[in-house]
Amino acid sequence: MAEPIALSFAGEGRVVMLRPATVRRAYFEFVQANDLMARQVYRMNARTSRSGLTVLDRLHRRPSSWYYRGKRYAFHAQYDYDLTPPEIARIEHVMNRMLLHDGAVLAHGESQFRFGTVVRDGFRRRTERIQYVIRYGMFFEVEPLKRETLLQGSVRDVIVEGHDRCVAILRYDGPEKDASGTRLELRFRRRFDFRQSMAFPLSDFRPRRLFSIRRVEPCEGFAIRERVPLADGRPRRQRRAGKRR
Repeated sequence: MAEPIALSFAGEGRVVMLRPATVRRAYFEFVQANDLMARQVYRMNARTSRSGLTVLDRLHRRPSSWYYRGKRYAFHAQYDYDLTPPEIARIEHVMNRMLLHDGAVLAHGESQFRFGTVVRDGFRRRTERIQYVIRYGMFFEVEPLKRETLLQGSVRDVIVEGHDRCVAILRYDGPEKDASGTRLELRFRRRFDFRQSMAFPLSDFRPRRLFSIRRVEPCEGFAIRERVPLADGRPRRQRRAGKRR
């Protein structure tokens, strides 16, 4: 059984965490999902001293070649196609940058809100209709959230859909007065990179749709290896009391 591709939901500025056993499969699935051309993956490439092979040569398991007087000669020796840790880190860095800054995806059909049915365990097992969205190889179960609820000031993880249908996964930190003290702003941080923060005047914050995140699970072929617990909008004392029950 193939090792799942590791994901991070810790807010440290990365999504994928590549290993020697997963880097090749992650690369080809990433290229296919985003229909990337050679020039778009060039940033991952680098020529090394090992037999003159580049990083992409070894990913594709291509033999090295050279030209002499217009004729192409291929080396037929056995090559080491394994990538070094710095090369894997380079591919991981480029993939994460494209995911978080360029709108890339890990699978087809991401960022589309859908409805489905799940079975809830408890005193009585029951089926429940839910709404969800797939993003970055993760399954996000969501529920609609009113903009007025944000004024309560509770920290929560949310998904904001703009009028251009773009989806942003954020942590809401609460309302706060601006520097002049005259306007109320809603403060957010990017859920996959807590170092990036933003603020919107309450009067200007009018997304197409707003959701609260109820649950996060990895999709098939992925595994969440790093995770910071979801903020669900409840006070911390209330969350602990709910766990004891």
